Amino acid sequence: MSIENDVTFGTAGGRDLELDIYRPPSDIPRRSAVIQLHGGAFRVGSRAMMTPRAEALSALGYVCLPADYRLLHEAPWPAQLHDVKAAIRWTRENADQLGIEADRIVTQGNGAGGHLAMTSGINGSPDWEGDSGSPDASDACPALVQTRSQKRSHHLRIELCSGIADRFFSRCGK
Repeated sequence: MSIENDVTFGTAGGRDLELDIYRPPSDIPRRSAVIQLHGGAFRVGSRAMMTPRAEALSALGYVCLPADYRLLHEAPWPAQLHDVKAAIRWTRENADQLGIEADRIVTQGNGAGGHLAMTSGINGSPDWEGDSGSPDASDACPALVQTRSQKRSHHLRIELCSGIADRFFSRCGK
């Protein structure tokens, strides 16, 4: 596995928005990306909280991208959703460099990040989109995953999320 830290995917509110890239071992085919979003009630947290999940899913062959978003003390809602959509657009725009297929991007999160993962599927309203990242790229995601952060079931949930994504993409003929 290789890790690239502090990659800027956009700017908003006067600061860079960053993510980390966890690439699977080179002998595992890379086709799907998982944008991972931390919990923390929109008030605390950072993408570093997603490191264990990024490492686990990357070992299964996924390119994982734990991403930051602005917290409530930095910007009111829906700025957090704008940031997530910027990460999706940036990921799609950089699919070739990431070694993924542009139509195989998943959002995954727990707590507040789970809420963001699920609401990232709202499309079509300019109020929900934002303009950071790669504004001309689509922010549509074919799969949205909300997880829980209970440590006891962490590995089971990683396998479950992996299986859900695999089944979804196999039904789509990808």
